[in-house]
Formats: sequence, C-alpha cells, structure tokens
Amino acid sequence: MVTLTEQVATLLGQATPVNVPNGVLVWFGDTVLPDGLGASPAPLGPSEWAGTYQRLLGGDLGRALPSLQRIQSKAAQPGQPVPLVIASLAFARPTPAVVTAVTEAARNGTLAALPGTIAEALEPAEATVVTALLAEQWHRRVPAYRGRALQLVVVPELLVTNTGGAITEVAVDAGEGYVEIGPAEGRTLGQKFTSRGDVRGIGRFGLRESPVASHVA
Repeated sequence: MVTLTEQVATLLGQATPVNVPNGVLVWFGDTVLPDGLGASPAPLGPSEWAGTYQRLLGGDLGRALPSLQRIQSKAAQPGQPVPLVIASLAFARPTPAVVTAVTEAARNGTLAALPGTIAEALEPAEATVVTALLAEQWHRRVPAYRGRALQLVVVPELLVTNTGGAITEVAVDAGEGYVEIGPAEGRTLGQKFTSRGDVRGIGRFGLRESPVASHVA
C-alpha cells in the first residue's frame, strides 16, 4: 500500500534542473525566505545570510551556484575595504494548496490529493539577502571592522543571481539609513559610512528593494 511519504517522494523524484524553474527547489521547512522588499526589511548578519544561502544551495539541483566556502574566501581582513555579498535568486517552492494537502493528510493519516507532476506542485518565489564579508577573528563570534570609517565595496563576483541578468545597483542600510551603491560594472566601488562608536554592527544589512524584482537588467 502506498504511503504519504512515498507519495511525496515520488513527486519530488521528478524534480530536475529542467522542470524546476531556475533549477532551485526549496521544499521542506519555512519556504518564505527574505526577499529584500518593503520599506524596512529585516537586516541579516553574516550567520543569518549564510543560513539562508545554504537553504538555497541545498535546493540547487544543477549545482550551478558558487559554494559558501568559495564566497567566504573573498572575506576582508580587519581594516580592509569590506565587500558586500548579495544573493538574489529565483527559486521554486510548493504551492499553498500542496502544503495544505500534505499537512492535512499527515494529520489524518490518509493520502494526499497531489498534482501529477512536480511542475503543477510548484510556485515561483525569490530570495534576496546581503551581508558584509569579514574574515573570522580570534575569540570573536561576530567579526569587527577596525576603523572609524567603513568602506564598503561591491564587486561583480560576489553578486550571485540565477536569472540571467546582472545586478546593476543596490541600496543597503548599514545602520545609518539606506545608501545607494552602484552601478556595479566590473570596477570596485566604494561608499564610506561614518561609524557611530563601536562598528561591530556593520555585519547586519538590509536591502531596500529586491534586485531580482527591480534591479536586474
């Protein structure tokens, strides 16, 4: 007799980079990821950024995204200009109808009324997360920038997107209001921020708008 677990496994077994939009599938757990939209999106620290990116990496069916280790190898040493890393990725997730069907079936001990194909079970979504890349420091859980004026840089190799376009400009908040940085045309761009006392908080950033939605040309 077929079980609910086997039902879901059969559906997921159909997933490939070809039939899953953009080749990234986030199926389990919370599938509502930060998208950078809204007037005051919640900022992310380096560990939160890494956690979100790992979820997307786990669903990268074609293994097309750069590894977290490769990205972290670009981190700045204390006192150097700090690169921003931005992941602006389109992905697929189960539709609310599929989530409800599986949840209710699990609660009732029955089978779920699921679509016949993985394409019918999915909806498009996007995630956009940004943080500053500072190298790990001895005896510090959160790395600190050593200086009174912080210089952020945007470099193309740390703008990760899977939509076939390029992120041309971003607006970030390093704790003192949003500042436009861009365009990122292959040259290193610097934007100085004046710190307020301790600058350990520079690892938390928010994006005012999503590059996937608004800034991909």
